[in-house]
Amino acid sequence: MSSRKLLLSNKEAQTSNNWFEISNQGWRRMNAGRSMAFLVREGISNIMDLTDVKNATITIEPNHVIVEDDSETGFSTPELITTVFLTNKEETINKRGRKGRGLKELISAGDKAVVETVGVTVSFNKDGTRTTQTNDRQKGTRVEIWSSLDTWNEIDESITYLSLIIPPATVNLTINGKTIVRPNTIAKVEHICIETVVIVDGIQKSQYEWTDILIHEHEKDQESWIYEMGVPIQKTLCPWHLDVQQRVPMNDNRDTVNDWYVKRLHSYVLSRMLDGLTGKDIQDEWVLNCISHCEDYVQAKIVDRITGGKKSVVKTSNTKANDVAKQHGYEVIDTKHIAAGLANIISAKLPSSESVAKTIAASAIVTEVEPTEDLKKFAEVHKFLAEKVVDHDVDVTFFSQGEDCTGMTTEAKYQRATPSSHLKYNVMGIIKFNKPLSSYALAVLAHELAHEYGDDGHGPMYLEHLPIVCGKLCMIIFDNHDKIPHVSEQKILPTKSEFITCIDCGVKREVKTQDVHQTVRCKDCQKKHRALKRSQKE
Repeated sequence: MSSRKLLLSNKEAQTSNNWFEISNQGWRRMNAGRSMAFLVREGISNIMDLTDVKNATITIEPNHVIVEDDSETGFSTPELITTVFLTNKEETINKRGRKGRGLKELISAGDKAVVETVGVTVSFNKDGTRTTQTNDRQKGTRVEIWSSLDTWNEIDESITYLSLIIPPATVNLTINGKTIVRPNTIAKVEHICIETVVIVDGIQKSQYEWTDILIHEHEKDQESWIYEMGVPIQKTLCPWHLDVQQRVPMNDNRDTVNDWYVKRLHSYVLSRMLDGLTGKDIQDEWVLNCISHCEDYVQAKIVDRITGGKKSVVKTSNTKANDVAKQHGYEVIDTKHIAAGLANIISAKLPSSESVAKTIAASAIVTEVEPTEDLKKFAEVHKFLAEKVVDHDVDVTFFSQGEDCTGMTTEAKYQRATPSSHLKYNVMGIIKFNKPLSSYALAVLAHELAHEYGDDGHGPMYLEHLPIVCGKLCMIIFDNHDKIPHVSEQKILPTKSEFITCIDCGVKREVKTQDVHQTVRCKDCQKKHRALKRSQKE
């Protein structure tokens, strides 16, 4: 078996101040695939973390970038420019940087670079060497980089992205001569607890902290972004820019936020902006994605907005229960046509039609009623008419049932059966039982008899047969008015009439209104007049 040995230049032990050295080529490879815009952003983030900067100037040209600020101090030591992962920033969740590598990533993507800060100039030469020398610069830092990477020709895209940066109110940021204007802040979500990144005892980890979210408006044709303290991270479907005022947990390249964090962030924004959203806005994708993360009161407000404030139930496969709910004034919502996230919330917040129907049925006590004389006459009339319509026996009885839990009263019930169906009337309803042929009594009768041909509810079959039943009732009453029980007592089919005076004998005669201009004699004189006419013809 062959083996290979690591060879040292001499046999003596060698000691280094650090465990690892860094490969310039490897470090460059890590950052070469990133766009110019995101690398330059790292340099701007460094400036925004300084508290004494008043002006920052960015110049972007093909394969050439300059980042300059007017900080009073600059870098405190050259090692902060040259040593990857070294940082002197105070550890706080309100600082954008946390790894000491942002500026180094920007420099590593270049073929050569010069960093000129207070008292020191560090040159990164094209041959891979580095030169450090003193200078007489009094304030600020200037970083100048030249790179042959293809991505460093994407000038327009870089300027468009970097112009999204929201500098602190105290900093004047200029990119290629154009001053960046801070967007209008339209709302603020205050004191929310959300995940962030901290460094404790040299270990980076996630934990929850309290912060605010600034909500900025933007041009209608502009896309929305999630920000970390003014630095755009990734696009969002939300209609506004969302600026989190603490560190945001991201991937290594600081350009992607995990999906769970985005949904949680959106849920806080939704709770703040809900009152200004329309019914259509509530069904936007970003709302549907985060609604399950919202607090109960927010979900309840969304459901209330969807239902328009009406008492509502969720539609089920039980058509009878759906119909009972409709009859009692409920809005029946079909969740099959609603996005899954919203449908789940609606189903959780609203009762089903079945549960409501059971409550309605149980809310009023039903008592059988012994019929009075008026009820018996009413039953005879409606039994006669019902049996003519359905062509088989129909029993008519009475019950007593008060208002149900919704304040509704059931007027009547119909049960199909063989050989005899059952028609029941509620004496607590508003039917006048001493007038079985009143328009309302006949309307209730038609409504119930239509169940003989349709389904148990009020579906298509029922609606198709209801007018047929009404027509049958009309024909039965006209054709059998002298056979209907107690017809003389009911004075059915009243007609308008007037009195005329006989031109022969002066006697008064009652005639129909439509005949008043054709009839001029009483019945006796009319017979005599007709007999005289016949004799004259003969």
